[in-house]
Amino acid sequence: MANILAECPAGRVNFCIEQGATFLKTLSWYDKATGVPVDVSTAALRMQIRDTVSSVTVIIELSTANGRIILLPTVVAATPIASFDDVDIVSVTGATFISDGVRKGQSAVIAGSTSNDGTYTILSVLSETQLVLDATLTLEAALGTLEVTDLGRFSLNIAAADSETLDFGSDNRAVYDLECEFGTGEVRRIIQGYAFLNLEVTR
Repeated sequence: MANILAECPAGRVNFCIEQGATFLKTLSWYDKATGVPVDVSTAALRMQIRDTVSSVTVIIELSTANGRIILLPTVVAATPIASFDDVDIVSVTGATFISDGVRKGQSAVIAGSTSNDGTYTILSVLSETQLVLDATLTLEAALGTLEVTDLGRFSLNIAAADSETLDFGSDNRAVYDLECEFGTGEVRRIIQGYAFLNLEVTR
């Protein structure tokens, strides 16, 4: 009988942590099939680094509870709207949607408009200044603002004082995984892999 290797949904990502330096890594989590960001705005994220999977000792833990994982919901702050299309396109001034990582499935909030106030879902990004939304807009004079929120972004943070004391053993390698617990009680593993420690010379 042939062996069957099941593919785990969690991504495999290896990190290099520089001992004695601040570790900061920003991640975006989205559904592989649809490209839609996963809403982690009310979830609890946690990550543990251990020497081995079976080790009982946690070298360091990162979580939303201890402040080493920080949710980063806002990608593009409120931006003046230049015009509304009478179909589903909104054009804004001073935005850089593409370079800021705005994508399908994110939340777009319009405020201060006569007819279009509300929360929409982005269907696509046409350009740095144009978004296609999931509802028909009312053509009107340019007014109001638009704020784009990416619900799947967060950062991993280890202060320099904490990384200075890290010890991953003789091979300077440890293992980790990163989990997300939603308000419903569902737990999903986001990523897993190795954490490598680059030893400090200047100390």
